[in-house]
Amino acid sequence: MRQTCIQSLCLMLLIFVTGSDLAIAQSPDDEAVLSASAFRSIPDGSRIAIQIADDTDINLRLRDVAARALIRAGYTVIEDSPAFTLRLETQHRAAGVRTDRSIGSLRAGSGVGSPAGNVGGPQGTGVDLNLKLWSSSRNSLLSPKSGGSAPKQGFGVQLDVYDEKANKPAWRGFARVDDNRGDSYRTGSIMVKRLVEALGISVETESLSLQ
Repeated sequence: MRQTCIQSLCLMLLIFVTGSDLAIAQSPDDEAVLSASAFRSIPDGSRIAIQIADDTDINLRLRDVAARALIRAGYTVIEDSPAFTLRLETQHRAAGVRTDRSIGSLRAGSGVGSPAGNVGGPQGTGVDLNLKLWSSSRNSLLSPKSGGSAPKQGFGVQLDVYDEKANKPAWRGFARVDDNRGDSYRTGSIMVKRLVEALGISVETESLSLQ
């Protein structure tokens, strides 16, 4: 009887996990939000240098994406004596829901304590064991959860263009998504390409498909 019960619970657990994975796979891709502000004109074919906020791997890879996008858009990417400097910065943000990580509780009485025990505790030398066998939302013996639900991986890209001759900002664009599904490079590449397309113009707010 006990073996049959455990087998049934394991089957239920398998169905639950499989169903969850299927739901994630079938859910629509997230959309990024993009906005931009133009302060000065950026003529076609302008000579542009690229800087990155720091030399993290994602910034280095997206710098190459930005360079290729600028060249395709007709700009000249150089390092010395640029007319404009484009600065690339990425932002990461993780947010998740914390859940109970314990699978149960154990309370032991004291050998010298009162036979009646303390308030809310076991009596005398008794042991009170409370074990969660299975739960779809909380940590349990048959459904262990390392730290709650998987955190969302928020990601953003900001491009700032600086007019070197006028010594003033020329343009700023920003794109962000609440959950990049753990693929910052793919998400960031789409964002950077669209931001380069919007270089020199103002965009109040637009949705950007990440498909």
